[in-house]
Amino acid sequence: MFTPSISCFPLSEPNPRQRPRGWRAPLAGLLIGASAVIGCRREPVSGVVGSTSTNRSVVLAQRVQRGAVVQTLSFQAELKPWFSVDLQARVAGYVKRLAVDLGDRVKAGQVLAELDVPLLREDRARAEATVSRSEGELERARALFEEAHQVRSRLSAVVEKNPKLLAGQELDSAVSRERAAAATLATAQSQLEVSRAELKRFAAMEADTQITAPFAGVVSRLDASPGDFVQGGPSPSGQARPLLRLVQLDRLRCAFAVSVGQIGSIHPGDAVEIRVDSRIYSGRIERVSGEVTTVGRAMMVEADVANSDGALIPGTYATAVVNARTRSQVLYVPVEAISRKGERMSVLAIDHEGRVAERVIQGGLETPVRVEVLKGVEEGELVVVGGGARVRPGQPVEYRLRDELRGQ
Repeated sequence: MFTPSISCFPLSEPNPRQRPRGWRAPLAGLLIGASAVIGCRREPVSGVVGSTSTNRSVVLAQRVQRGAVVQTLSFQAELKPWFSVDLQARVAGYVKRLAVDLGDRVKAGQVLAELDVPLLREDRARAEATVSRSEGELERARALFEEAHQVRSRLSAVVEKNPKLLAGQELDSAVSRERAAAATLATAQSQLEVSRAELKRFAAMEADTQITAPFAGVVSRLDASPGDFVQGGPSPSGQARPLLRLVQLDRLRCAFAVSVGQIGSIHPGDAVEIRVDSRIYSGRIERVSGEVTTVGRAMMVEADVANSDGALIPGTYATAVVNARTRSQVLYVPVEAISRKGERMSVLAIDHEGRVAERVIQGGLETPVRVEVLKGVEEGELVVVGGGARVRPGQPVEYRLRDELRGQ
């Protein structure tokens, strides 16, 4: 059987005179590329900033500080006019004149519209004549009463001095005439009061032909035109149609609903931020309805918003942020420093030797950015902010303060 043989020849250094030109450049490029592949490494991307020449990881840290921790609650709110009223006529008549138009700003007491009530002037003139007649009848009744009273008084005096001078029948007649005159006087007085009341009613109706503004505001709706016939208040033919709507805009109500679970955190006087687009207005909770609605199971709450410049528009939506609970001058750590396992809370603290130590803490009030610490760390201690998964308790680290990095 034929077995092939393999011969090995030593590699000899080629004759320098036989080497091709430019062979050193490709060889150098190959060596540099290999060094780059061997020397590359992956940098950390978590809260660990990097590492140093001493192989210590560099982490972000922040000191335990003392300050205020404010818990806020946000609600979807609606801006409403401070007052809003649909003005309607008190008497039936025709619209004679409209003194305002849509969007006009008016003052309190300003005339907004005038009505023409047919035969009202004649009714008032008739009532004035009735009052004059009643006053005349009252004067005559008073004169008759005075005369009857004087006759009865003189006869009574004569009978008292000498009972035999007059018959008893004459005195009785005088007393009867006085009583009749007194009754006539009382009737005349009552009739005059009725006549004056009727005149006062017509005068009030005449005053009601002018519709005035009950408060300063803006005409937000106009529902009548000159010549329209309008009913006067509730009538057998139906409810009166409003002529216009007036709203007060220099101050608004910010109304929002608070669910049953959050009612205990809301109280009158609590500070509230009202955010409309990019604008922020400050106020306080002024009114709490005290009743939970059956639909939605919520309680209505209102805060007041100044709107003297008219920049806010009723009917628009806003966000109401209420400072529900506040802790002043308490220890706190950033929420990024907290590690949770069930109800257990801990932080990674950095001791004076630069080593990481896990500290179990007792938390208090929490906000989206801060957590109150009741027990577990001291003021001024350093805690790792993020990157806790890349370092272990007992590991030496170097740190950079987050506040210093923000200032760079």
